[in-house]
Amino acid sequence: MPQCAIITCNNTHRRTKGGNVRYHRFPGDHNTRTRWLQVCGKTVPNCSTARVCSRHFSKECYERDVQHELLGLPSRCRLKKGAVPDTNLPLDFLKEEVLPGSAIDILLAVGLVPSQPVQKVSGGLPRE
Repeated sequence: MPQCAIITCNNTHRRTKGGNVRYHRFPGDHNTRTRWLQVCGKTVPNCSTARVCSRHFSKECYERDVQHELLGLPSRCRLKKGAVPDTNLPLDFLKEEVLPGSAIDILLAVGLVPSQPVQKVSGGLPRE
């Protein structure tokens, strides 16, 4: 039973059975497969059995099925050559620019000021 190889996705064939979710095999092209592996966010032990579900591909990633459209048949879900998952991905891989500095710098940038630590006296009561 296939399950999605993206780390943040819980889709499995059993959960999505009867729905409109499709599971795509990893591409044979080495460069495209490497990009898929980077997007997954985890180590994929066997690319020949791993799958990525259709919820991680935008409409632009699919080929248009003109023959089925003209005949009034349901369209096939075929990915374009070189298509890479581009939606519903782990946030770490979507970030192209990381904010410089420490966590304090980030808090200050959004307008939050860190509180001062409370100092204790020998008696265990905080100072004012």
